[in-house]
Amino acid sequence: MNTSSENRLKKVNPELASRIRAVVAALAQGGIQIEVVQGLRTFEEQDNLYKQGRTKPGPVVTHARGGQSNHNYGLAVDVVPFTDGKPNWNAPNSVWVAIGAEGAKLGLEWGGNWKKFIDKPHLQLPGLTIKQCLALYKKGGLDAVWVEATRLLTGAGPTVPPSTTPTTPTTPATPTTPPPPQPPPAERTLAKGDRGEDVRLVQTRLAALKFLTSKDVDGVFGSGTEAAVKKFQASKKLKADGKVGPKTRVALMK
Repeated sequence: MNTSSENRLKKVNPELASRIRAVVAALAQGGIQIEVVQGLRTFEEQDNLYKQGRTKPGPVVTHARGGQSNHNYGLAVDVVPFTDGKPNWNAPNSVWVAIGAEGAKLGLEWGGNWKKFIDKPHLQLPGLTIKQCLALYKKGGLDAVWVEATRLLTGAGPTVPPSTTPTTPTTPATPTTPPPPQPPPAERTLAKGDRGEDVRLVQTRLAALKFLTSKDVDGVFGSGTEAAVKKFQASKKLKADGKVGPKTRVALMK
């Protein structure tokens, strides 16, 4: 990655930064170069961005005001493919899907799967709602948000850091050595009727492999997902029972 990308990653949650670096490395092996073009935003910066397309010139680029975006808590980044050293916002959809699929392998949520406001450059840590982020931020600033976000992903650490002095969303302390990428939360056997981020991750992989469409990625294991799993299992000569157990999961994530 270029220096600007690294500087942006130094200002977001270390767990997110670590996973984004892994996404960048994996895509590079496939000949796709991406860079981080957005990271942490202050509430004020978010409000100014919200004005674009409303009270300021330009197209609408966000529906979130200050405090309503994961960017405001260092839990999200925007990436873009680069071609000949320049950002390529018009990259083929297959490239964007590849970005989302690599992010999903590491437990990240991809904005390209959203239904109301598709945001293909966006990757974020799952787990916390905006309401929870704001409540934690009011108690202990970015540190409180980061500790809880990481705890939800790794199952370790306190829910609230020692310091409870509110801070403004400015540049947090630069982490010294980011932890290595962590696997997604506990891998249960998934079947029809299940819901959650692990279901969404499976659906994202199925979409990347053309067994589902991006519109089907909703975190709900319904009949369509079950049928797609069966087709995938048959293509890999696995037991086509429509359930995502260890063997199917491994095959999906290759």
